[in-house]
Amino acid sequence: MADSASLPPERTLLEALPDVVHVGKSLKCSWSDWFLDFDGELSHLVLLRSLRDNAHMEIRKKLSLEYVRYKDRMAVEPVVRLTQPEVLEVPSTAKIVSVSLHQPADVSGKKEDFKDARDIWYNNGISFVPERGSGVISFVDFKGCKTVKVDALKKRADVISYLEKKNLPQDGTLPIVRERLRNHMAKVAKKIRHLNHVQLQPAFPNPSVICSASQDISLCADD
Repeated sequence: MADSASLPPERTLLEALPDVVHVGKSLKCSWSDWFLDFDGELSHLVLLRSLRDNAHMEIRKKLSLEYVRYKDRMAVEPVVRLTQPEVLEVPSTAKIVSVSLHQPADVSGKKEDFKDARDIWYNNGISFVPERGSGVISFVDFKGCKTVKVDALKKRADVISYLEKKNLPQDGTLPIVRERLRNHMAKVAKKIRHLNHVQLQPAFPNPSVICSASQDISLCADD
């Protein structure tokens, strides 16, 4: 420390980080020292206890606190119960919620039951979610900017702008052009099996992560 009670300039770039090993041990003492091999994946009873404390109601229904409370680190029964297929299948599903940032927070669900979703990318009001378990990339349109709501188009000029993009005839009154656009959207919808999935050819068997390369280009990695 300098006489002026200020740090030297080079030390302002330093940041103190905790000891990772001791932080891990502090979760539940020496339980962190005993690793378990689950088909090539390492875990330990600390993580299993954390799983039990998960707020997901489906997990809490399938597990009892007695499975992990006051158990010896060599206990076999807790490991067996906590790793049963019925429990492991629950965290493989995910959902997207919208939260209003005020107190108390207003939480509303947007979409549930994403299968083994491990990543999410948000761009221009749309969330893209690669579902490794379903082999699809789902999307949720938060602002409704990508879904044409024909009945919400009150002005003829608004309908005409969509017809121009689709190279469709633009003559007629507002009811006529609106019906023309509605029929076109219905024909397109019939060709698409799942309207909330990104249409890919060829499809990705196991999409895992997704990111943005530019405003109009996204990159997705497949296992």
